[in-house]
Amino acid sequence: MKKKLIIKFLMLMIFVTAGIVMKSQIRCKIENYSTEDGLSHDVIRSIVKDQEGFMWFGIWDGISRFDGRNFITYKATAGDQSDLENNRIDIIKEDAFGNIWLRAYDNHIYRFDKKKQTFTSISKILGDNKIEFDLINIATDGIDSNSVMLYKKNPHIVVSSRKATLDHVEVFDMNGRLLAVAKNINSKEVSINVGQTNQVLIFKITSTEGTTISKKIIN
Repeated sequence: MKKKLIIKFLMLMIFVTAGIVMKSQIRCKIENYSTEDGLSHDVIRSIVKDQEGFMWFGIWDGISRFDGRNFITYKATAGDQSDLENNRIDIIKEDAFGNIWLRAYDNHIYRFDKKKQTFTSISKILGDNKIEFDLINIATDGIDSNSVMLYKKNPHIVVSSRKATLDHVEVFDMNGRLLAVAKNINSKEVSINVGQTNQVLIFKITSTEGTTISKKIIN
């Protein structure tokens, strides 16, 4: 009699447990998208969800933005003035300002401005088209764009970091020409004499940990 009661109790526990498991299963809807739905290529190398909720895909035919219904593809086409030299995209990431950064198959890094819908070659900004990059690091600790401030103190530009210790700073014009360098800083602030240039300057700022960011200022 006791054995029968034990068996009945175990059977009841099994049914109760199975019912709980079935109820706790997450219900989800899976949808498949392909080139027939507007994706410009069926090989996807990288995916990121931006701050606005859009999905971005690095594909072998540029980058595609998906809003939940439609795809929009951005890429270089013959005869345009785009900096993008290779539409085969391997890596995409988003920075704190909403810019999309990508590494193409030619190992060059490009920045995509979502508002202007334009690509900018980082190698061209730095003035050396032979530069190749292994990966993209979006800084979250130590030095980052939100923790570094540039301000004028004529004829100097002061670079001030709230977090990281600065190692060196390079200053370029928009054509990629090197205008000034501050080395072995080992401080959170440095003042650089750039003169009265009356142009947009690009500051390449590197911390003692090796993390690098770039910031612009109109001098």
